[in-house]
Amino acid sequence: MIYFGRIKILKKIIDWATEKATKKIAESDKLKKATLLGVYLFVAIPLPGTGAWMGSLIANFLDLEPKKAVPVIVLGVFTAGVVMLGLTAAANGGINYLFNHA
Repeated sequence: MIYFGRIKILKKIIDWATEKATKKIAESDKLKKATLLGVYLFVAIPLPGTGAWMGSLIANFLDLEPKKAVPVIVLGVFTAGVVMLGLTAAANGGINYLFNHA
């Protein structure tokens, strides 16, 4: 963020987007809940760059309270772990099936 802040046009865009998003979220309780759901879904997707660290950064960027953001992020990490466990078990079972029935 600091890197992009050095370029004036990017700094203006980042400041504008941050201010607008923060204002909209602060005005609506429904949007706050949707924001927490969005952070959860972002963290729960097991892709590179979508983990707890980035989810924490987004929560901080959106001025979410740590009391509300931390449990959502922990649940997202747990969900991502379960998804990866399921995918690994399915792949392992499929590979075993292929080797045993070939």
